Amino acid sequence: MDFIVAVRNLGIGNAGEFRVSVFLNQDSNVKWSLRFAEGIAAGGVATSGFEWTATPGSHTFRAVSDSDGDVPETNELNNESSGLMSCVAPC
Repeated sequence: MDFIVAVRNLGIGNAGEFRVSVFLNQDSNVKWSLRFAEGIAAGGVATSGFEWTATPGSHTFRAVSDSDGDVPETNELNNESSGLMSCVAPC
């Protein structure tokens, strides 16, 4: 299963290189680490993706943008998003 992570720069300045950490379910360990080497222009959007072999059940994906704190921001509270996916066997 392919997943796409889209990050939008809501600021008025360009964002340099940063990383998005993606977590699966309640695990506190990073499952996928996506590097955005080119950064994002002000008002722009950048995407990256990863693959996952689905397993039966409900799964929560949580993406944390700028997870290493590399980009100076006026609002650090809008860097996270999560979603739920359910899969019935066979996945």
